[in-house]
Amino acid sequence: MPSGWSLLGCGKGTTGSAGAPDPTLSYTTNLVLQLKPNSFSLNDGDAVGTWTDSSGAGNNVTQATTSKKPIFKTNILNGQSVVRFSAASVQGLQAASQVIDTTKKLSIFIVARQTSVADHALVTTVGMFNGDSFRFKNSAGTQKIQLYQTGDVITDPNTGIGANNWAYYTGINRGINGTNGTSTVRVNGTTLATSGSATGRNLLFDGNLAIGFGADAASNPLDGDIAEVLLYNEEVTGANLTTVESYLASKYGL
Repeated sequence: MPSGWSLLGCGKGTTGSAGAPDPTLSYTTNLVLQLKPNSFSLNDGDAVGTWTDSSGAGNNVTQATTSKKPIFKTNILNGQSVVRFSAASVQGLQAASQVIDTTKKLSIFIVARQTSVADHALVTTVGMFNGDSFRFKNSAGTQKIQLYQTGDVITDPNTGIGANNWAYYTGINRGINGTNGTSTVRVNGTTLATSGSATGRNLLFDGNLAIGFGADAASNPLDGDIAEVLLYNEEVTGANLTTVESYLASKYGL
């Protein structure tokens, strides 16, 4: 497909460093993080020390320790590159700030797969025990996707996806600092679960945002790949939700 393609949810884009189409995400209100594979100028197998935030908010995620740097892999999903994480090496990336604003609602979108069904962190702001977290969960060999906040599991449905299979996951948390709210988890554009009103998020529990492991840089490291991460400090709804999910589905062939 040539550069400059345009599909539902996508504006006119360019071609990324690995030659894959780089469509423009057209809904960006309150977007505070966009990690996409097209931002790299790396070769297949290179270590990733910095994943540049393409949202314009400057929330880059980095890793200074050589052994903990994930690996850039080209042409993995629909021609797109990905970032590969090793749990054995406790690889992950971390921002210099919390990024997530607990005084506002939260929407997380992530394109990912895990190589085995286990407890694997995707996006978190603390060591998996408090704060905000979106992660894979092993439930007696069944893969769940778990939205977690302030010490409480608020939504954790079975995904039906399993190991080594790609999907895009959406987590929406309507709770704000000190105020209860419901949450929703979606996979590949389909709602799997919506919780009842859960405990309000707590600003004090949130630390610097981490990708691929807990914000303590150790807990529940991911064994698998991440293609793209989007964070909005708002509840993305209606046509805007369709726009964002269609962008991911079209770009990654999901």
